[in-house]
Amino acid sequence: MKFHASQVIIVATVLIFLIYALRLRTMLLDRIVFAAIVLVGIALAIHPDLSTRLANAIGIGRGADLMLYVFILFSLFQTVHLAARLKTIDARITSMVRDSALANQLQPAEGRSGAGYP
Repeated sequence: MKFHASQVIIVATVLIFLIYALRLRTMLLDRIVFAAIVLVGIALAIHPDLSTRLANAIGIGRGADLMLYVFILFSLFQTVHLAARLKTIDARITSMVRDSALANQLQPAEGRSGAGYP
């Protein structure tokens, strides 16, 4: 089986993304990746033929196909980023609810038995 340069690049990029998502994520790196994506988007908007030249250089037929692959990778990145944000928000809400519950816990009435119900 013969591999094209584009296949090797796409597989390597997905593997690098996997390592990044599981081990290397930081707020700073997320911002750098977002900035890089924006800069690439601006460059491709200014020079639309650039995507076709890049695609042809790595063995992909059309620039639109290359953009589709890049969009898929960006979508994976965005999904991981949003999942991490939801996890952080969930942890914050859990902590706030726990703190509120502990601060406002019901005290058992004098002489009553029960599990803290008035």
